[in-house]
Amino acid sequence: MKKNNTSIIKQSTKHGILQGLLIIITTSFKDPYDLDPHWIFFYVQLFVLIIPISYSIYNYKKLNSGFLKLKQAIKIGLIISLIGAIIEVFWTIIRLNIIYPDWLNYRMDINRDQMFQNNPDMSIKKINEEIEWAKKISSTYVYLAVIILNLFLGFVISLVTGVIIYKKKET
Repeated sequence: MKKNNTSIIKQSTKHGILQGLLIIITTSFKDPYDLDPHWIFFYVQLFVLIIPISYSIYNYKKLNSGFLKLKQAIKIGLIISLIGAIIEVFWTIIRLNIIYPDWLNYRMDINRDQMFQNNPDMSIKKINEEIEWAKKISSTYVYLAVIILNLFLGFVISLVTGVIIYKKKET
């Protein structure tokens, strides 16, 4: 019997980079100032997460003589999601700090207006303090949330895909 040399890392890295590039392409078509994007954008983003993970798991099974453990499927999905998320975070940093440097101020102005409308008793000083606090923490926590959300979705997608195409070796 031939020894299997299929590497989960190699397989996943290639598809993780592909997922990251697809994320860059799809987000490039979305206007960051549009706070209510078209519903189809959500499904395109979901498609971009599902396809590379599912295809990579399927391809790994094929290269692994038709066998796949659920643990392997989950590893593949998490690695792809992590690489895709890191690429997405770097793209977001470039996009919001270099391409659209005034986006954060634009978003904070909208938040300021909403806070004033929802809390007319709140002083302008208090609203400005809240906005400044939000500016300080927004970037770090948003980037962390992107990574955590991608890892969670990658886990779910790889779990479902792994359960569907799971096949263990006969011993």
